Amino acid sequence: MQLLSDKKWVNSHLNLLGYQVFRYIFAKILSFIKRRRTSDLDVISLRKNGYLIKNDFLEADQFKDLQNCFTDKVFSQLGSDNSFEDNDTVVIRKSIQMTELEGSTQIEHGIKSIFDFTTKVLRLPDNYRREITLWFDKIIAKKGRSSQNEIHTDTYHNAYKVWYFPLGVKSDQTPLVYYSRSHKISFRRALFEYQKSLTANPGDELSWRLNSSQINFFATQECMTKIICKPNTLLIVNVHGFHHRDISDTETQRAQFHFSIPRIPSDGL
Repeated sequence: MQLLSDKKWVNSHLNLLGYQVFRYIFAKILSFIKRRRTSDLDVISLRKNGYLIKNDFLEADQFKDLQNCFTDKVFSQLGSDNSFEDNDTVVIRKSIQMTELEGSTQIEHGIKSIFDFTTKVLRLPDNYRREITLWFDKIIAKKGRSSQNEIHTDTYHNAYKVWYFPLGVKSDQTPLVYYSRSHKISFRRALFEYQKSLTANPGDELSWRLNSSQINFFATQECMTKIICKPNTLLIVNVHGFHHRDISDTETQRAQFHFSIPRIPSDGL
């Protein structure tokens, strides 16, 4: 049994003795030990808050090319179709491997700029490029809920996702909601990991949700941030922290380009 595997949860009776809590604390300690000192304000902000927003990110021509990806004609020709329904939400998704873009499309330069910046902030090795799947999403949310409206965490350790919003996100377009600093080590989070490790079952959805009695305990209104932004905005989020997609009062839609960063639990960021 690998202590610092990337599995969210290990099915073991040792969880009764706090094995999951030990994994959580051990990953946090190793990450802190490996952390480098830096004067980079972007890295400092990401470490402090758990998210980083960069407005007016791409140059005009790159920005236009990525905007054009979401027109019906271009979108229909992108990658493979991985669309799905999530209760009252429809996600029209096209998936492309990072390696498929090399020298083949107009959007390569814009995506390379996004990835190069992410590489700098997260200190990624070059070989990560080969492992990344790019997702182009049109999210159509009707009045009602989806699984992504529930406050959740993706991992027991620091891990990151990157979003680019070519058309921006308004307050009524189900923006991402992030609970600032909820990625930091705490007794409350250790207790949450322990409770979940005892109630999880093999095959369960392991992006662990907060139940109604836990919300005020872990995710307070004071640290809640709705990511409302204008077009051409880049967002990097530590998805170890609690987050969710806002609930829609009316039918709405938005566009996003995003990808996950494969990381080991003990990375020093």
